Amino acid sequence: MGRARTRAYELAQQLGDVPLLCEALLFLANNHHHRGELRLARDLGERAVHLAEGLEEPLPTTMHILLAGILITCGDFSGACAHLEPQIAAYLEPEPHPAGVRDLCPRRFLSRTTSVSWCLGYPDRALRVGRAALAVAHAVQDEYNILLVLCFGICFPHQLRREVGAVERALRELWPLVRKEASIPVFRPFAILYQGWVHAQTERLEQGIAELRQGLVEWSACDVVLRPHWRGYLAEALARAGRVEEGLRTLEEALEQVERTGERFNEAELHRLKGELLLQQNAPEAEVQAEACFQQAISVARGQEARSWELRTTMSLARLWLGRGQREEARQMLAAIYGWFTEGFDTPDLMEARALLEQLSADQAKAAV
Repeated sequence: MGRARTRAYELAQQLGDVPLLCEALLFLANNHHHRGELRLARDLGERAVHLAEGLEEPLPTTMHILLAGILITCGDFSGACAHLEPQIAAYLEPEPHPAGVRDLCPRRFLSRTTSVSWCLGYPDRALRVGRAALAVAHAVQDEYNILLVLCFGICFPHQLRREVGAVERALRELWPLVRKEASIPVFRPFAILYQGWVHAQTERLEQGIAELRQGLVEWSACDVVLRPHWRGYLAEALARAGRVEEGLRTLEEALEQVERTGERFNEAELHRLKGELLLQQNAPEAEVQAEACFQQAISVARGQEARSWELRTTMSLARLWLGRGQREEARQMLAAIYGWFTEGFDTPDLMEARALLEQLSADQAKAAV
């Protein structure tokens, strides 16, 4: 398939057919993206966007969507949003969708926008986009798109929002489609991984760990990207089971891929998790090492303008400081990031942040008496 796509690209160049050349670049960029060759994928995506300027829709929009997906994987959330914002805005308008926008396959952009909205600090918008994508996929009765949107547009944002019940409900629709004989095999690892995550968050922890491992094996057979994302959830589950050393090894594998390929979607979360697992070791230097991990995670999140990742790590660091008696420093730091948010206050992260802020403020008031 890779040779065929390269040949199509060469032929399009020879013919001087710009639309065909854009299509060939799209296929090549996607291929390199899924193989974890992100620098090359990004270069090809940027060239595709440049070539598509001035062409008839939907080709220019499709090229922007292609590049945005690559940028999300690289952790360039603001850059991705710049390419996606016109499509998101048009799709979320209450009026009928403009011609050309509704006709775009939801897989081309809506399912990808959910993660970037959450990362940038808009968890509610992430869900609105995912639900809009699913409604369109159902309206046109496109089973492939229904599967894709369920995986990326529904389960993915609910998982990021830490909403176990919502992922479990989505799996009830996802599994019957995955089990169909004609279903595309790539969706099976998604279903296994989401199911493993749900079980790991409930009373079936060991079953969840086994499913996360199985899903990772099947996922790795067809894709390189997102392995660090899934390994982060596996490491978290292993830590909950008391298998901290195993969890730390899993995180090191994830971080190695981050550095090797430049896949930085959940880099901040991996550093945060490493800090949390180090604290579980109760070693003499655990607190110092964990604090360094949390600070690194916050630095990464700020560099990416990833407010949701920053909030989660700030809570980890605030709890550490609270245990040391650094209440005011913890309160000020957490209040700053919590005060940035304008939505998502019913999500676990923001509810926990509010509760922690109230605790810190109460402790500070008692100390002042």
